Amino acid sequence: GLPRNTQDGIGAVGVYGTGITTLAAIPLPPRTADSLRDELDKAGATTSDNGDVTIGVGALNLLLSVPTSGSWSWLLTGTVTTTTLTQAANELPAVSGSRR
Repeated sequence: GLPRNTQDGIGAVGVYGTGITTLAAIPLPPRTADSLRDELDKAGATTSDNGDVTIGVGALNLLLSVPTSGSWSWLLTGTVTTTTLTQAANELPAVSGSRR
């Protein structure tokens, strides 16, 4: 439900929201997502029933989504609640292929 920020130079990163209510969505290939998931687990992140991993520090929260079959994960982070990150992850499209 947040508007996408269309600043030039953002590339594959989607930035949503305005002011301090902002989140960034970054597609991650499976190998990168798996490595990050392992590190987040070591750092004490919480894993939801569907497998999404969340962690937060102060006002900054992070969510690493579980990919659907054969697709990439989404890394979402921002100054929004984990509930908002979960809703955003559910609204983002599946990403697959060989993007770098």
